[in-house]
Amino acid sequence: MAQFKYKAYDASGAVVNGVLEANTAAQARELLLKEKLSPVQLTEKVATEGSKINFGSNNIVTLEDIEFVTAEMSLLLNSGVKIDKALSVLARTKSGSALAELLQKLSNDVRKGQSLSEAMAKHPKVFDNLYINLVTIGESSGNLVAVFAGLAQDLKYRKELKGKITQAIAYPTVIMLVCICSVLFIFNFVVPKLTVMFADTAELPIYTEILLGVSEWIQSYQFHFFIVVIAIAFGFRWMMQQGHFAHKFDDIVLQLPILKNTVNLIERIRFASSMSLMLHSDVKLDQALMLSAGSVKNRVIARNLSGVKDKVRKGESITMALKQSGLFPELFMSLLEVGEESGKMAPVFDEIASRSRTEFSNWTDKMTSLIEPLMILFMGGIVGAVVVVMMMSIVSVNDIGI
Repeated sequence: MAQFKYKAYDASGAVVNGVLEANTAAQARELLLKEKLSPVQLTEKVATEGSKINFGSNNIVTLEDIEFVTAEMSLLLNSGVKIDKALSVLARTKSGSALAELLQKLSNDVRKGQSLSEAMAKHPKVFDNLYINLVTIGESSGNLVAVFAGLAQDLKYRKELKGKITQAIAYPTVIMLVCICSVLFIFNFVVPKLTVMFADTAELPIYTEILLGVSEWIQSYQFHFFIVVIAIAFGFRWMMQQGHFAHKFDDIVLQLPILKNTVNLIERIRFASSMSLMLHSDVKLDQALMLSAGSVKNRVIARNLSGVKDKVRKGESITMALKQSGLFPELFMSLLEVGEESGKMAPVFDEIASRSRTEFSNWTDKMTSLIEPLMILFMGGIVGAVVVVMMMSIVSVNDIGI
Protein backbone atom coordinates (compact mmCIF):
# COMPACT_ATOMS: atom_id res chain seq x y z
CA MET A 1 0.00 0.00 0.00
CA ALA A 2 1.39 3.39 -1.05
CA GLN A 3 1.38 6.71 0.78
CA PHE A 4 -0.02 9.83 -0.88
CA LYS A 5 0.62 13.43 0.09
CA TYR A 6 -2.39 15.61 -0.55
CA LYS A 7 -3.53 19.20 -0.56
CA ALA A 8 -7.27 19.72 -0.27
CA TYR A 9 -10.02 22.12 0.79
CA ASP A 10 -12.44 21.27 3.56
CA ALA A 11 -16.12 22.25 3.72
CA SER A 12 -15.27 25.70 5.07
CA GLY A 13 -12.76 26.35 2.29
CA ALA A 14 -9.66 26.02 4.46
CA VAL A 15 -6.52 24.41 3.02
CA VAL A 16 -5.69 20.98 4.46
CA ASN A 17 -2.38 19.15 3.95
CA GLY A 18 -1.62 15.60 4.99
CA VAL A 19 -0.63 12.04 4.14
CA LEU A 20 -2.85 8.98 3.68
CA GLU A 21 -2.43 5.35 2.61
CA ALA A 22 -4.18 3.83 -0.39
CA ASN A 23 -3.56 1.25 -3.12
CA THR A 24 -4.02 3.72 -5.96
CA ALA A 25 -4.37 7.44 -6.50
CA ALA A 26 -8.04 6.93 -7.39
CA GLN A 27 -8.67 5.16 -4.08
CA ALA A 28 -6.85 7.94 -2.23
CA ARG A 29 -9.09 10.51 -3.94
CA GLU A 30 -12.18 8.54 -2.90
CA LEU A 31 -11.00 8.43 0.71
CA LEU A 32 -10.55 12.22 0.70
CA LEU A 33 -14.02 12.75 -0.76
CA LYS A 34 -15.49 10.54 1.99
CA GLU A 35 -13.83 12.87 4.49
CA LYS A 36 -15.61 15.77 2.73
CA LEU A 37 -12.31 17.09 1.42
CA SER A 38 -11.87 18.42 -2.13
CA PRO A 39 -8.37 17.37 -3.33
CA VAL A 40 -6.46 19.80 -5.54
CA GLN A 41 -3.07 18.06 -5.39
CA LEU A 42 -2.29 14.37 -4.87
CA THR A 43 1.21 12.89 -5.21
CA GLU A 44 2.60 9.51 -4.22
CA LYS A 45 5.14 9.65 -1.42
CA VAL A 46 8.31 7.60 -1.89
CA ALA A 47 8.78 5.24 1.09
CA THR A 48 12.23 5.20 2.65
CA GLU A 49 11.96 2.25 5.02
CA GLY A 50 8.94 0.23 4.03
CA SER A 51 6.04 0.99 6.30
CA LYS A 52 8.09 2.29 9.21
CA ILE A 53 7.57 5.75 10.59
CA ASN A 54 10.58 7.96 10.22
CA PHE A 55 11.33 9.24 13.70
CA GLY A 56 14.38 11.35 12.93
CA SER A 57 16.23 13.41 15.50
CA ASN A 58 14.24 16.53 14.55
CA ASN A 59 10.97 14.73 13.89
CA ILE A 60 10.01 12.54 16.81
CA VAL A 61 6.84 11.77 18.72
CA THR A 62 7.31 13.27 22.17
CA LEU A 63 5.53 12.83 25.48
CA GLU A 64 3.86 16.20 24.87
CA ASP A 65 2.54 14.90 21.53
CA ILE A 66 1.02 11.80 23.12
CA GLU A 67 -0.53 13.91 25.88
CA PHE A 68 -2.05 16.20 23.24
CA VAL A 69 -3.46 13.28 21.24
CA THR A 70 -4.87 11.58 24.34
CA ALA A 71 -6.62 14.70 25.64
CA GLU A 72 -8.01 15.58 22.21
CA MET A 73 -9.21 12.02 21.60
CA SER A 74 -11.17 12.20 24.86
CA LEU A 75 -12.83 15.44 23.75
CA LEU A 76 -13.58 14.27 20.19
CA LEU A 77 -14.96 10.89 21.23
CA ASN A 78 -17.08 12.55 23.91
CA SER A 79 -18.50 14.77 21.15
CA GLY A 80 -19.61 11.72 19.17
CA VAL A 81 -16.82 11.68 16.58
CA LYS A 82 -15.82 8.19 15.38
CA ILE A 83 -12.35 6.91 16.23
CA ASP A 84 -10.95 6.87 12.67
CA LYS A 85 -12.39 10.30 11.96
CA ALA A 86 -10.96 11.70 15.20
CA LEU A 87 -7.50 10.36 14.33
CA SER A 88 -7.71 11.89 10.83
CA VAL A 89 -8.75 15.27 12.25
CA LEU A 90 -5.80 15.26 14.67
CA ALA A 91 -3.44 14.19 11.88
CA ARG A 92 -4.47 17.22 9.84
CA THR A 93 -3.82 19.58 12.76
CA LYS A 94 -0.23 18.24 12.98
CA SER A 95 0.35 18.00 9.23
CA GLY A 96 3.90 17.21 8.12
CA SER A 97 5.11 15.86 11.46
CA ALA A 98 5.95 12.35 12.66
CA LEU A 99 2.86 12.56 14.88
CA ALA A 100 0.64 13.20 11.85
CA GLU A 101 2.15 10.19 10.08
CA LEU A 102 1.55 8.02 13.14
CA LEU A 103 -2.05 9.19 13.51
CA GLN A 104 -2.75 8.58 9.84
CA LYS A 105 -1.44 5.03 10.15
CA LEU A 106 -3.64 4.43 13.18
CA SER A 107 -6.65 5.82 11.31
CA ASN A 108 -5.99 3.57 8.30
CA ASP A 109 -5.61 0.48 10.50
CA VAL A 110 -8.89 1.24 12.29
CA ARG A 111 -10.66 1.64 8.95
CA LYS A 112 -9.37 -1.79 7.93
CA GLY A 113 -11.22 -3.32 10.87
CA GLN A 114 -8.53 -3.38 13.54
CA SER A 115 -9.27 -2.15 17.03
CA LEU A 116 -7.52 1.00 18.21
CA SER A 117 -5.49 -0.96 20.79
CA GLU A 118 -4.33 -3.40 18.09
CA ALA A 119 -3.26 -0.48 15.88
CA MET A 120 -1.40 1.16 18.78
CA ALA A 121 0.33 -2.11 19.69
CA LYS A 122 2.22 -1.86 16.37
CA HIS A 123 4.09 1.14 17.80
CA PRO A 124 5.53 -0.03 21.16
CA LYS A 125 8.13 2.76 21.20
CA VAL A 126 5.31 5.30 21.36
CA PHE A 127 2.59 3.53 23.37
CA ASP A 128 3.68 1.46 26.38
CA ASN A 129 1.91 -1.63 27.72
CA LEU A 130 0.03 0.38 30.34
CA TYR A 131 -1.43 2.69 27.69
CA ILE A 132 -2.39 -0.12 25.31
CA ASN A 133 -3.96 -2.26 28.04
CA LEU A 134 -6.09 0.61 29.27
CA VAL A 135 -7.28 1.36 25.73
CA THR A 136 -8.14 -2.34 25.35
CA ILE A 137 -10.16 -2.22 28.57
CA GLY A 138 -11.87 0.99 27.45
CA GLU A 139 -12.85 -0.62 24.14
CA SER A 140 -14.25 -3.75 25.79
CA SER A 141 -16.19 -1.77 28.43
CA GLY A 142 -17.36 0.96 26.04
CA ASN A 143 -15.84 3.60 28.32
CA LEU A 144 -13.02 4.75 26.05
CA VAL A 145 -13.74 8.44 26.72
CA ALA A 146 -13.09 8.08 30.46
CA VAL A 147 -9.98 5.99 29.80
CA PHE A 148 -8.51 8.66 27.51
CA ALA A 149 -9.38 11.36 30.07
CA GLY A 150 -7.56 9.41 32.80
CA LEU A 151 -4.59 8.72 30.53
CA ALA A 152 -4.37 12.40 29.58
CA GLN A 153 -4.23 13.36 33.26
CA ASP A 154 -1.58 10.72 33.94
CA LEU A 155 0.52 11.89 30.98
CA LYS A 156 0.24 15.47 32.24
CA TYR A 157 1.66 14.36 35.58
CA ARG A 158 4.44 12.45 33.80
CA LYS A 159 5.34 15.56 31.83
CA GLU A 160 5.42 17.63 35.02
CA LEU A 161 7.60 15.00 36.70
CA LYS A 162 9.97 15.01 33.74
CA GLY A 163 10.10 18.81 33.88
CA LYS A 164 10.91 18.76 37.60
CA ILE A 165 13.73 16.24 37.08
CA THR A 166 15.12 18.33 34.22
CA GLN A 167 14.91 21.45 36.38
CA ALA A 168 16.81 19.73 39.18
CA ILE A 169 19.80 18.88 36.96
CA ALA A 170 19.74 21.67 34.36
CA TYR A 171 21.05 24.56 36.47
CA PRO A 172 24.13 22.85 37.94
CA THR A 173 24.92 21.44 34.51
CA VAL A 174 24.84 24.91 32.91
CA ILE A 175 27.00 26.37 35.69
CA MET A 176 29.50 23.53 35.29
CA LEU A 177 29.70 24.07 31.52
CA VAL A 178 30.27 27.80 32.00
CA CYS A 179 33.04 27.02 34.48
CA ILE A 180 34.72 24.56 32.10
CA CYS A 181 34.50 27.03 29.19
CA SER A 182 36.00 29.81 31.34
CA VAL A 183 38.93 27.66 32.43
CA LEU A 184 39.56 26.47 28.86
CA PHE A 185 39.52 30.06 27.61
CA ILE A 186 42.05 31.14 30.25
CA PHE A 187 44.45 28.25 29.59
CA ASN A 188 44.12 28.43 25.79
CA PHE A 189 44.26 32.19 25.22
CA VAL A 190 45.26 34.12 28.35
CA VAL A 191 48.05 32.07 29.95
CA PRO A 192 49.96 31.45 26.65
CA LYS A 193 50.29 35.21 26.20
CA LEU A 194 51.98 35.43 29.60
CA THR A 195 54.65 32.84 28.79
CA VAL A 196 56.64 35.53 26.97
CA MET A 197 57.10 37.32 30.28
CA PHE A 198 58.67 34.20 31.82
CA ALA A 199 60.91 33.28 28.87
CA ASP A 200 64.10 34.82 30.33
CA THR A 201 63.44 33.85 33.93
CA ALA A 202 65.86 31.20 35.17
CA GLU A 203 63.82 29.97 38.12
CA LEU A 204 60.06 30.26 38.48
CA PRO A 205 57.90 29.73 41.55
CA ILE A 206 56.35 26.27 41.74
CA TYR A 207 52.79 27.60 41.30
CA THR A 208 53.87 29.37 38.08
CA GLU A 209 55.44 26.21 36.72
CA ILE A 210 52.22 24.30 37.52
CA LEU A 211 50.13 26.99 35.80
CA LEU A 212 52.27 26.90 32.65
CA GLY A 213 52.40 23.10 32.69
CA VAL A 214 48.62 22.77 32.94
CA SER A 215 48.19 25.31 30.13
CA GLU A 216 50.61 23.42 27.89
CA TRP A 217 48.92 20.08 28.66
CA ILE A 218 45.46 21.45 27.89
CA GLN A 219 46.60 22.94 24.58
CA SER A 220 48.27 19.67 23.57
CA TYR A 221 45.72 17.09 24.75
CA GLN A 222 42.35 18.78 25.19
CA PHE A 223 40.92 17.29 21.97
CA HIS A 224 42.16 13.85 22.95
CA PHE A 225 40.54 14.35 26.34
CA PHE A 226 37.19 15.28 24.79
CA ILE A 227 37.35 12.23 22.50
CA VAL A 228 37.97 10.00 25.53
CA VAL A 229 35.06 11.60 27.38
CA ILE A 230 32.73 11.08 24.39
CA ALA A 231 33.92 7.49 24.03
CA ILE A 232 33.24 6.87 27.73
CA ALA A 233 29.76 8.39 27.36
CA PHE A 234 28.90 6.16 24.38
CA GLY A 235 30.45 3.16 26.14
CA PHE A 236 28.35 3.82 29.24
CA ARG A 237 25.22 4.15 27.10
CA TRP A 238 25.97 0.83 25.40
CA MET A 239 26.62 -0.89 28.74
CA MET A 240 23.32 0.46 30.11
CA GLN A 241 21.59 -1.45 27.30
CA GLN A 242 23.07 -4.66 28.67
CA GLY A 243 20.74 -6.13 31.27
CA HIS A 244 23.32 -7.22 33.86
CA PHE A 245 25.26 -3.94 33.94
CA ALA A 246 22.08 -1.82 33.96
CA HIS A 247 20.68 -3.81 36.87
CA LYS A 248 23.97 -3.47 38.77
CA PHE A 249 24.08 0.27 38.11
CA ASP A 250 20.52 0.72 39.39
CA ASP A 251 21.46 -1.27 42.48
CA ILE A 252 24.50 0.98 43.12
CA VAL A 253 22.31 4.10 42.75
CA LEU A 254 20.03 2.76 45.49
CA GLN A 255 23.03 2.38 47.82
CA LEU A 256 23.86 6.11 47.68
CA PRO A 257 22.05 7.99 50.51
CA ILE A 258 20.75 11.09 48.68
CA LEU A 259 20.11 9.37 45.36
CA LYS A 260 18.32 6.48 47.05
CA ASN A 261 15.65 8.73 48.58
CA THR A 262 15.23 10.69 45.34
CA VAL A 263 14.92 7.59 43.13
CA ASN A 264 12.48 5.97 45.57
CA LEU A 265 10.35 9.13 45.55
CA ILE A 266 10.27 9.34 41.75
CA GLU A 267 9.44 5.64 41.33
CA ARG A 268 6.77 5.88 44.04
CA ILE A 269 5.08 8.63 42.01
CA ARG A 270 5.20 6.52 38.85
CA PHE A 271 3.91 3.37 40.53
CA ALA A 272 1.16 5.04 42.59
CA SER A 273 -0.07 7.09 39.60
CA SER A 274 -0.24 3.98 37.41
CA MET A 275 -2.01 1.96 40.14
CA SER A 276 -4.58 4.72 40.64
CA LEU A 277 -5.24 4.93 36.90
CA MET A 278 -5.57 1.16 36.52
CA LEU A 279 -7.84 0.67 39.54
CA HIS A 280 -10.09 3.55 38.49
CA SER A 281 -10.44 1.73 35.15
CA ASP A 282 -11.56 -1.46 36.97
CA VAL A 283 -8.43 -3.44 36.14
CA LYS A 284 -7.91 -6.53 38.31
CA LEU A 285 -5.48 -5.98 41.17
CA ASP A 286 -2.85 -8.51 40.07
CA GLN A 287 -2.88 -7.21 36.49
CA ALA A 288 -2.69 -3.61 37.76
CA LEU A 289 0.35 -4.51 39.85
CA MET A 290 2.07 -6.14 36.88
CA LEU A 291 1.43 -3.22 34.50
CA SER A 292 2.27 -0.56 37.10
CA ALA A 293 5.55 -2.31 37.91
CA GLY A 294 6.36 -2.01 34.20
CA SER A 295 6.09 1.79 34.43
CA VAL A 296 8.93 1.90 37.00
CA LYS A 297 12.33 2.73 35.47
CA ASN A 298 14.71 1.48 38.16
CA ARG A 299 15.23 -2.21 37.45
CA VAL A 300 15.82 -3.22 41.07
CA ILE A 301 12.61 -1.58 42.28
CA ALA A 302 10.70 -2.95 39.27
CA ARG A 303 11.87 -6.48 40.11
CA ASN A 304 10.76 -6.09 43.73
CA LEU A 305 7.36 -4.80 42.63
CA SER A 306 6.98 -7.67 40.16
CA GLY A 307 7.36 -10.02 43.13
CA VAL A 308 4.45 -8.22 44.84
CA LYS A 309 2.08 -9.49 42.14
CA ASP A 310 3.07 -13.11 42.77
CA LYS A 311 2.63 -12.71 46.54
CA VAL A 312 -0.83 -11.19 46.11
CA ARG A 313 -1.85 -14.05 43.82
CA LYS A 314 -0.78 -16.50 46.53
CA GLY A 315 -3.15 -14.83 48.99
CA GLU A 316 -0.85 -12.39 50.79
CA SER A 317 -2.30 -8.96 51.53
CA ILE A 318 -1.17 -6.19 49.19
CA THR A 319 -0.11 -4.07 52.19
CA MET A 320 2.32 -6.70 53.46
CA ALA A 321 3.61 -7.41 49.95
CA LEU A 322 4.27 -3.72 49.22
CA LYS A 323 5.88 -3.24 52.63
CA GLN A 324 8.54 -5.79 51.70
CA SER A 325 9.32 -3.87 48.50
CA GLY A 326 10.68 -0.96 50.58
CA LEU A 327 9.14 1.64 48.27
CA PHE A 328 6.58 3.05 50.71
CA PRO A 329 7.30 4.66 54.12
CA GLU A 330 5.25 3.82 57.20
CA LEU A 331 2.71 6.63 56.75
CA PHE A 332 1.77 5.42 53.28
CA MET A 333 1.69 1.81 54.46
CA SER A 334 -0.93 2.85 57.04
CA LEU A 335 -3.00 4.49 54.29
CA LEU A 336 -2.72 1.34 52.16
CA GLU A 337 -3.82 -0.82 55.06
CA VAL A 338 -6.91 1.33 55.61
CA GLY A 339 -7.67 1.29 51.87
CA GLU A 340 -7.33 -2.49 51.70
CA GLU A 341 -9.67 -2.98 54.66
CA SER A 342 -12.27 -0.66 53.14
CA GLY A 343 -11.86 -2.11 49.65
CA LYS A 344 -11.11 1.33 48.19
CA MET A 345 -7.51 1.21 47.02
CA ALA A 346 -7.76 3.67 44.10
CA PRO A 347 -8.32 6.80 46.28
CA VAL A 348 -5.42 5.72 48.51
CA PHE A 349 -3.02 5.49 45.56
CA ASP A 350 -4.38 8.88 44.42
CA GLU A 351 -3.46 10.35 47.79
CA ILE A 352 -0.01 8.72 47.82
CA ALA A 353 0.76 9.99 44.31
CA SER A 354 -0.44 13.51 45.19
CA ARG A 355 1.60 13.72 48.42
CA SER A 356 4.67 12.29 46.70
CA ARG A 357 4.42 14.85 43.89
CA THR A 358 4.23 17.66 46.45
CA GLU A 359 7.20 16.22 48.32
CA PHE A 360 9.25 15.95 45.14
CA SER A 361 8.32 19.48 44.07
CA ASN A 362 9.43 20.85 47.45
CA TRP A 363 12.66 18.82 47.25
CA THR A 364 13.57 20.15 43.80
CA ASP A 365 12.88 23.72 44.91
CA LYS A 366 15.12 23.30 47.96
CA MET A 367 17.90 21.62 45.98
CA THR A 368 17.81 24.29 43.28
CA SER A 369 18.01 27.11 45.83
CA LEU A 370 20.87 25.31 47.62
CA ILE A 371 22.85 24.28 44.55
CA GLU A 372 22.69 27.73 42.94
CA PRO A 373 25.01 29.55 45.42
CA LEU A 374 27.21 26.45 45.83
CA MET A 375 27.80 26.17 42.10
CA ILE A 376 28.50 29.89 41.81
CA LEU A 377 31.04 29.62 44.64
CA PHE A 378 32.56 26.56 43.00
CA MET A 379 32.91 28.26 39.63
CA GLY A 380 34.19 31.46 41.20
CA GLY A 381 36.69 29.48 43.29
CA ILE A 382 38.19 27.68 40.28
CA VAL A 383 38.34 30.71 37.98
CA GLY A 384 39.44 32.97 40.83
CA ALA A 385 42.23 30.57 41.86
CA VAL A 386 43.59 30.57 38.29
CA VAL A 387 43.47 34.37 38.15
CA VAL A 388 45.20 34.70 41.55
CA VAL A 389 47.99 32.34 40.46
CA MET A 390 48.43 34.36 37.28
CA MET A 391 48.71 37.62 39.23
CA MET A 392 51.15 36.09 41.73
CA SER A 393 53.28 34.84 38.83
CA ILE A 394 53.38 38.29 37.26
CA VAL A 395 54.31 39.90 40.61
CA SER A 396 57.04 37.31 41.22
CA VAL A 397 58.62 38.03 37.83
CA ASN A 398 58.66 41.75 38.59
CA ASP A 399 60.27 41.01 41.98
CA ILE A 400 62.95 38.89 40.33
CA GLY A 401 63.61 41.62 37.80
CA ILE A 402 64.06 44.18 40.57
